[in-house]
Amino acid sequence: MSYQQLTYTIDSNGTIYDNDSIEASVISDIVLDFQTGIYDYLILTPSQPIEHSIYIQAASEQHEGEGMVIEIRFVPEEDPSAFQHYAYHTSNHQEIIQILLDYWTQQKLPDLTNWHNITNEF
Repeated sequence: MSYQQLTYTIDSNGTIYDNDSIEASVISDIVLDFQTGIYDYLILTPSQPIEHSIYIQAASEQHEGEGMVIEIRFVPEEDPSAFQHYAYHTSNHQEIIQILLDYWTQQKLPDLTNWHNITNEF
């Protein structure tokens, strides 16, 4: 499948944005509105996996001073039960926004060098 044919949905705190209503400003505004102590989230889901990634999500942490977390899940075609899930914690809104925009606009996966494999938590 050509990535040019991809569509996306965003789920943000239960509000669903379809492909036609997604813009960079929507992603930025949602992330900039994340509040510590309140569980805010954004799940960006492509219509087809991007290099086996079925979604990327970001959320505010529930405890003061913890910042935000961004996570990505990979599911191999040959064994969907053998998924891998990675997380990265930061307090930098712009860093989260850039990762989400790269995934949405360029189908670019984040550099997982500083991410933690948290698959065993599921």
